[in-house]
Amino acid sequence: MAKIYPPIPNENSDEYELEVRNHLSKLPDSWQILHRQRVISGKKEKEIDFILVNPEKGWICLEVKGGAISRDESGWKQSEKRIDDPVDKMQKARSLMYDLLEKKGHPITKFWGWNLVFPSIGSTNVNLGSDLPKEKIIFSDQLPYMEEIFDSQLKTYGKSLTLNQDSINSFLNIVAPEFNLYPTLQDTINREEQIFVGLTKEQHEAIDQLEGQRKVLISGRAGTGKTILALEFARRKLDENKDVLYLCYNRPLTEEIELKTSSSNIDVFNFHGLCRYFTTKTGGSWNEPRDVDKDNFWNVETANLLSDALNKDKEKRWDVILVDEAQDFRKEWWISIMDCLRHPSESYCWAFSDPKQNVYQLDQHLGEFDLRPFHLIKNCRNTEKIAKAAYGYVGETPNMFMHSPEGEDIKVKNIKNEENQLSEIKDILDKLIEKEKVALSSITILTAKSTKQSILWNLRHKIKYDISTKRSQNNKIFFSSIKRFKGLDSDVVILMDVDDSISELDLYTGTSRAKHKLYLLKTN
Repeated sequence: MAKIYPPIPNENSDEYELEVRNHLSKLPDSWQILHRQRVISGKKEKEIDFILVNPEKGWICLEVKGGAISRDESGWKQSEKRIDDPVDKMQKARSLMYDLLEKKGHPITKFWGWNLVFPSIGSTNVNLGSDLPKEKIIFSDQLPYMEEIFDSQLKTYGKSLTLNQDSINSFLNIVAPEFNLYPTLQDTINREEQIFVGLTKEQHEAIDQLEGQRKVLISGRAGTGKTILALEFARRKLDENKDVLYLCYNRPLTEEIELKTSSSNIDVFNFHGLCRYFTTKTGGSWNEPRDVDKDNFWNVETANLLSDALNKDKEKRWDVILVDEAQDFRKEWWISIMDCLRHPSESYCWAFSDPKQNVYQLDQHLGEFDLRPFHLIKNCRNTEKIAKAAYGYVGETPNMFMHSPEGEDIKVKNIKNEENQLSEIKDILDKLIEKEKVALSSITILTAKSTKQSILWNLRHKIKYDISTKRSQNNKIFFSSIKRFKGLDSDVVILMDVDDSISELDLYTGTSRAKHKLYLLKTN
């Protein structure tokens, strides 16, 4: 039996085409048949009801017209309905197909023919015109003898060359190749990112609700858009010619915000950078201890140095202070932060916090500074599957937007030992970069340890891709601890060195950094 593509008829095929298809299927298996094949070249688009190819004979096109067929001075009719000239349609489609094959240098282009098929009408002696000789028509009673008709048709074009199956396969690959297109992870990231942009704009409505509020504590779980809202509020206040200070806790987040605001006049510091700026500006000394007193220096003395410097410099102040990752700021620091406001009552201080990311286990004291609480509820950064996994570590269920992307499953790998992690990471990176076309700068590897204690950092030379502990470097994969990556996010996160010692709070913080794809490597 002949092989017909597609194996299941097009749902738009009428009963007459299906009848002809049934007869064609009974041809010998040397025939291969394309049903309802479109041909497109530039602005030209045609469809051929059937294309038949045979390695020993060539190829032929069929146009099927069922029911009553007539032609008068006004044109053609099919069952009293005006139709395009089927001969002209066939010849144009065949010509388009011929040109396509000829451009590809396919030898089968030399041996072709065409027929109209009238499956409802028996053979007749009616004169059909010089442009439609009877040998070009296959009537209903001739359907069982189509192979003989095709042989006769193709022989009129001369003796054909012998074509092998490879030639037929080449023909099919030109006209109707099989293909399997799938979205790479980078394609998925691009699509989901556009959705997140829309969700973020919806989240901006929170600022409108807080219009005029000077002191606000905005809390929300990971992915609810706290940093995005902070940046939008900063932009609006810059438009009002306000001086804006953006404070962070850790350096990586500070560097990220500096990049995002580099074209604006926002002052960006992490808290200790602010302390150092004022201390040195007012002539004070900044001596970072290397001994056991360093915790006291960073936690207490720096805030005292800032207070002393502010007493000396009465000029440098800000109309708006935004504090990101506010849950990590100690009580002693807030007194100095409030002193940085230009007007204690008229200036703005907006703090952004996630109490569930209080990885330093600080007492929650922000209520003492008269900050009005406001809660962000909906997640606008993570896919639904990532958000559910991350929130699950703190016993919560994320509140998603109706059109939030569902995302891909979290990949959890159980690793026998630390050394096997390296091999697993190599495999993951190869797939992400070479197959899924993900940019290196879109990938972050997080460790539940410190970076220097992780096996990856010590053996990074065995990875063929560049690994860096500096953020936003093109053609490099960022490597960080969970704590240093707080407040940041990445399209793809590989969380490694996960064992029984890691807290659920750290797991919540680490997993929620992933926007689109998350890998979790658990070691025994």
